[in-house]
Amino acid sequence: YTSELRIYLNDLTAHMAKMGIDSEHFALYPYDEPGGNGWQTVDALVAFGKQVKAAKPSIKIYIDGGGELPMFQKLAPYIDIWCPGIGMPADDSPEMKVIRGTHKTLWTYECGYGYTVAMGASMKDTNIVAEYGTAALFALRWGATGIGFWSYNIGANPWQAQPLDYPIVYPGKTKPVSSRRWEAVRQGIEDARIMIALKQREATIINPKVKLQLKNLFEAALPALVDRSHQEVLVGLGRAAFSLSQNEATLATFRNQMLDCAEAVCKDSSGG
Repeated sequence: YTSELRIYLNDLTAHMAKMGIDSEHFALYPYDEPGGNGWQTVDALVAFGKQVKAAKPSIKIYIDGGGELPMFQKLAPYIDIWCPGIGMPADDSPEMKVIRGTHKTLWTYECGYGYTVAMGASMKDTNIVAEYGTAALFALRWGATGIGFWSYNIGANPWQAQPLDYPIVYPGKTKPVSSRRWEAVRQGIEDARIMIALKQREATIINPKVKLQLKNLFEAALPALVDRSHQEVLVGLGRAAFSLSQNEATLATFRNQMLDCAEAVCKDSSGG
């Protein structure tokens, strides 16, 4: 099987290369949330991982979801991209210690949707700032380098009334149609990119006042924006509570502080 798998993986790599995608930019996804599906699935993924690494070690394997600690320990040698639920990276748990200890790519995705109204989980009636607008900043806060959602564009027709409403883009006649939720994600990604750029410049800053501004941004403002509502979800508070901690006004306050830092960094770099 490993010999045949090597042929397939070589062909797959060549096919992806023709599409402009090298082996650093795709991964195998053999099972959805294996930890949640039990040990039989975990053992099958471990067996498959061994075969992949023997056949073509450069091929990456992607895993999502949670699970028990022994599952993560058994899977760890074969996983190249970890994508636990968005709340997991904030936990100082044994499972996250295993994941971080592999020093492999850490992404995260939203699959629980804790900011929806308690009476019924409708994605169109959720706290858009908390659920979508600050997702990238939350990932940045806890060291993840990618975010996702279940699901971006798979599900029932979002133009019709339906429960859950997972898709965050709408089908159009010639191209996808955006939504408030997707625009919030896009803006949040832009925020995260600005934060990453500021962090990269931090070591070059000379002015102590600007250094303090950046320190406050990363160590006070960012945690203040995302941590409180996360804790409110964990203890089961309703939307009326966490809407006070994450809303358009709190996000705007953070963005103003972030952009003030960006302006200060630019002036420091130019000698202004």
